Amino acid sequence: MASNGTVYFNPDVQEFIKKFYTRLSFSVSIDGPKEMHDACRIFPDGSGSWELAKRAQDDYNARFNHSIGTKATIARNNLPYLKDLIVYYTEQGFTLIHANYVYEEEWNFEDARLLYDQMISIADYILALDYEVDLSLFEENFFTPKDENDLQNWCGGTGKMLAFDPDGKAFPCIRYMASSLNGEQEPLCIGDCIKGIYCDEETCKIRDMLTAVTRRTQNTDECFYCSIASGCSNCSGWDYQLSGSPDIRCTRICPMHKARSLANAYYWNKYYRKNNIAKRFHRYLEDEEALKILSKSELEELDKLELE
Repeated sequence: MASNGTVYFNPDVQEFIKKFYTRLSFSVSIDGPKEMHDACRIFPDGSGSWELAKRAQDDYNARFNHSIGTKATIARNNLPYLKDLIVYYTEQGFTLIHANYVYEEEWNFEDARLLYDQMISIADYILALDYEVDLSLFEENFFTPKDENDLQNWCGGTGKMLAFDPDGKAFPCIRYMASSLNGEQEPLCIGDCIKGIYCDEETCKIRDMLTAVTRRTQNTDECFYCSIASGCSNCSGWDYQLSGSPDIRCTRICPMHKARSLANAYYWNKYYRKNNIAKRFHRYLEDEEALKILSKSELEELDKLELE
């Protein structure tokens, strides 16, 4: 469970956490220092939420001996300060940092270039530390082609992320609730906590629609056969909100995934050398696509890291 922390100290929330904390994977999401966090995460009256989130994060980590981890969400407003976020987290003692860029933004190759520059700066910073930092933006096993027989949908929002609203109604994921869909699509209710789920013809049709989604059905040929398909994520709930179907994949993050693949080639080849590991990270992204982000000389320098 990833929380914004704003109602963390509510007595009912505290009772729930205390009762189930041994079975919870829980974290409070903070987007860096106060001024950065409050630039994006505000209440309807314009006030920021950083102080509430920070109190919640500190309390949970201290009381439940939780591993020091957090999650950051990257949007266009905070992308230029991504390194500042990572520095802030490490200075706060975090060694496990999950981060992802939002699916809803209309990302372009200018954004991709900025992401690459930020990640290169982050890579140099992390590699200079005398301890390990697990940052999810750097994933050693991503950015390769996928086997054509691997049809697993990335997102669990097609039946593996059961969620309930405050009234006990069940949904395939929180993203199918009215509170997430912003009136753009009808909520996909699949039952409730009293009667159960998929108990009538209408909800069974929803189940059948969701279980029919595969990596092949949701992707164009360009995406399905992409040279760096591994690790390219999607949100089926957002796909539904955008197009009316969870089986039509939104591809707005494509430039960012390409930039991330290049930055990973830089990081891992530097990491292997620092730790005397006899491995090399191969760049699978085609030159034509890489050159939409990097200059020819930059790409040549990047590739030298793999060959040295």
